[in-house]
Amino acid sequence: MAILSEHPGLEVTVRVNGLTATEYDCSYDLESHVGEDFDEDTLCVKYIESSDDTMYYISLKVTQDYPWGYKDHCLHAVVFIDGQWVKAEYCHDINTDSGDWERYVNYRVTEDSRDNFVKQYFRFAPITAVEGDEQRYQEDRLRAQDIGIINVRIYRAIETGAIDNIPSHRRPVGADLELSSEAAQEYGITHGTRYSEPVQMLSTPSYGDCIHLPEDNGPIAEFYFVYRSREALISQGLMPRDPDSTPEYSSPSPSPTPSDGGSAEPAASRYRTYIDENGNEVVDLVDSDTDDHNNVDQVQAEVESEIDETDLDVIFAGIQEYYADDDKDPDYVDY
Repeated sequence: MAILSEHPGLEVTVRVNGLTATEYDCSYDLESHVGEDFDEDTLCVKYIESSDDTMYYISLKVTQDYPWGYKDHCLHAVVFIDGQWVKAEYCHDINTDSGDWERYVNYRVTEDSRDNFVKQYFRFAPITAVEGDEQRYQEDRLRAQDIGIINVRIYRAIETGAIDNIPSHRRPVGADLELSSEAAQEYGITHGTRYSEPVQMLSTPSYGDCIHLPEDNGPIAEFYFVYRSREALISQGLMPRDPDSTPEYSSPSPSPTPSDGGSAEPAASRYRTYIDENGNEVVDLVDSDTDDHNNVDQVQAEVESEIDETDLDVIFAGIQEYYADDDKDPDYVDY
């Protein structure tokens, strides 16, 4: 897991297909990812492996080791993928009173053509390298600096309350993963993030605002996960060459009990996804604990809005989410 000795109690991991991704140090190559102006005490950079069409999400954890108290602050965790803001979470001292606080960031919120709020899940997808002229190279070179990077910034903040006017989330539903071959090679990019088909949200997201503590001059902790293909990691000497090996992920941690600000651990192998004849992504539960789970009807994105909202255990892609109130609602984000 990515941690910083200067800031105990803050942990960030990337889960690939439900399992914690193996992390590789790249302290020798920080400047190429974060620039020349950085503080090593607040920065953690890791490489992880990415594979084509593989689902992933980000785990944010604050343990009871974190020192609360200063100005009665909260923590504001902001997640960026490929240079784009995707989601943010708040953690308060009360959230760690009875145990660790943990949130899973597994989707982004956007709006469809009818202004409905929808969410899109994350998948690694290969970059398409194309030939182009000098202008295309210069344009793609700027984009390439952010592609293939998951960035989590954690600030100390004072929350100022809810936002009455919901901000616009309109943005392209797809992701442009075409890069000039020169730009892709220059930064060693093999994958970007592709978003799933939009899934209508069961509730309208809530929004909060905050003020970052000015004396901190920015985030107190910043985590970078640079994701690359297995072959790229091997070529950089980060992973031994073994043609018979499979992607290495550490064992999943025990499933936590949902608590304030937390959510249940997703099962790593209790679902399968496929595309049906109508082009819809379908999730089949394959939990062996009960026969009922083996006979769950196909879940299609287009009918998710018909799910009974009194059933608070909503499962999509193995992620269990809770819509009970704002503190537990994974749709509670800031802008």
